[in-house]
Order: sequence, then C-alpha cells, then structure tokens
Amino acid sequence: QFVHVRPDDLALYRPVWRDHARWAVVGVLTTELTANAHVYIVTLAYGPAAYAAIAATALIIRPVQVAQNALGEYERARLGRAIGAGDQTGLATSVRHFRAALLLAWLVTAAAAVALFLHDPYLVFPTDYGVRYLVAGGALWLAVALIRLLRTPESVLLQAAGAFRPLARASVVACGWSIAAVVALIVATGPLWSIG
Repeated sequence: QFVHVRPDDLALYRPVWRDHARWAVVGVLTTELTANAHVYIVTLAYGPAAYAAIAATALIIRPVQVAQNALGEYERARLGRAIGAGDQTGLATSVRHFRAALLLAWLVTAAAAVALFLHDPYLVFPTDYGVRYLVAGGALWLAVALIRLLRTPESVLLQAAGAFRPLARASVVACGWSIAAVVALIVATGPLWSIG
C-alpha cells in the first residue's frame, strides 16, 4: 500500500491533520504526560519502592479501566451513528445508559475491593504493604476512577463528534493542574495522597 502513495495524496491529509488529528495527538500526549509525570515525580522524590506501593493499589481499579475502554469503543460508534442521524433523543439515551453501565462496573469493582480487604488483602498484595496503606490507596484509586468515569460518556461523545480540539484543551489544562497537584500533595502529605 505504501508503494501507491504519492506526495499529492499526502496533501489530502492536511485538512484532517489541521481539524482533527493534531488535536487528538495533543490530547494523547498530555494524557500520557499526566500519568507518567505522577510516576516520575513520586519516584524522584521517594524512590521506586514508594511508587511500587501506589502501583500495586492501582490494581484495584483495573476492572473499571477495562470496562471503560471496552464500553468507550463500543459507544463511540453508536454515538457517531446517532450524531450522523441527528437523533438527539438517542444521543441522550446512549449517554445515560453508558454512564449507568460504567457506574455498575465501578460498583462491582468497589464491592469486590471491599470483599478483598475484609477477607484477606494479601491474597493479591505483597505482605510488605500495611493494610491501612492498601485500603487508603485503593479508596483513593476508586475515587479517581469514579471521577474519570463520570466524565467519560461526554468525552466519548465529543470524540464521536470529531470535537478533538476542546478535548485537547481540557487535557492540557488538566495536565498542568494534575502535575501541580501531585507536587503539592507529595510535599504536603507524602506519596500515597498524591493519587488524589
């Protein structure tokens, strides 16, 4: 397929890059920067062992993240079809059902986490970490996951509509605030509360 690409064909991509792709790239880069900055800031300030404990507690929300990604892929196509058809009622219903499914995934994950902590957290986590630390980390990650999933349906709706520029702007602002908050929380409270 690459043999058949001509320079004139690449010029056809210019409007796609200008209107959509560059903003999508900015959004992805700032999202990755935010996530990786947290790792590097904690590791530089307290060492890799401090972040290892945070990463371990992040396993609590893995089921929510899987559901969020899978449902996002599915719903993006449905929302795109509703947008194309001008179906406002269908859009509102899809967003509402999407949010309900994500909340259900979060509730099941939270219930499973509570059951794990009540029964034996060391079935999953190393015994090096105290139960209080694991519970606090798990609770913080569950709070983060809840906030993320509450905004996910509208984010996917904007993606389906091709509105990558406002998404990128929000991601840039969130990136700056998140990095500043991580630094402030590490200085004020230590690595665990930087999850917030």
